[in-house]
Amino acid sequence: MRKGKILWGVALLVAVCLLLCACRREDPVISPKEDNVPQTETTVIPPNENDVPKTETTVIFRDEDGVTELYRATYKDGESEPTFDAPEKSGKAFEGWTNILDEETIKVYQASYSMLSSYPKPLSNGITILDGTVGVDGQNCENLFDGNDDTFWCVDMNANAHAYVEWSTPSPVEIYGIDIFTAEDSGMNPQVWRLSYSGDGQNWQECISETSENNSVTNALTLYRRPMVFHNSLDNYNVFVPTAQYFRLEVDQTRGNPMLKLRAFGIITEPLEQAE
Repeated sequence: MRKGKILWGVALLVAVCLLLCACRREDPVISPKEDNVPQTETTVIPPNENDVPKTETTVIFRDEDGVTELYRATYKDGESEPTFDAPEKSGKAFEGWTNILDEETIKVYQASYSMLSSYPKPLSNGITILDGTVGVDGQNCENLFDGNDDTFWCVDMNANAHAYVEWSTPSPVEIYGIDIFTAEDSGMNPQVWRLSYSGDGQNWQECISETSENNSVTNALTLYRRPMVFHNSLDNYNVFVPTAQYFRLEVDQTRGNPMLKLRAFGIITEPLEQAE
């Protein structure tokens, strides 16, 4: 009987130990199924068009000398390129714009003109040079009246207080205006200058006087045609056309270059509405 109780006690003790071991074992790690793993979605957001920096380009329009700036503007990618209407010039026809520089952020255009074949020349035949400032390297004042646009009157203004030329026509002529044709550098244009006329070569009447403030001969390679209207000093409404045989052009100062250089100068001796 006692032996039976002992066996029963041992069995009970073994059962308790087994139960305790079962309780102390760690729960098995169960790997989640691949299908149960939450998927991460990546959304590609396109860049905002307004956030993308745009290239800004500068456009410069220059006169036919390639130096004088007429107009400047800027535009960005996607915008239309600015345009500019070239100025009209007497005796010349605008041919178009030539692109002389084309880089990523700057474009430069140069105006191109051609001489009108029907453009009347000022009086040159029969002109007699009476006196004048000697030019540099044989480029004397006679070249103003030779009808050749490739010759010049070129004077060193550092060596001369002022430059001048006097000439006469074969007979008295009526004065309706002047032509003045500049060279390739606008700095060589006359800035302070005068034109006078005379009927006898002794008594002179000034008809044009330009200074730094009212100078109009500003561009290079330009043919300026200036109509002239004369008013009676006693009656401003009384317009008349003077007659003269002697003329004097005087230049005191250029537009910055120490050299004065002109292609041509002439007196218009017929009404401009007929001469055009």
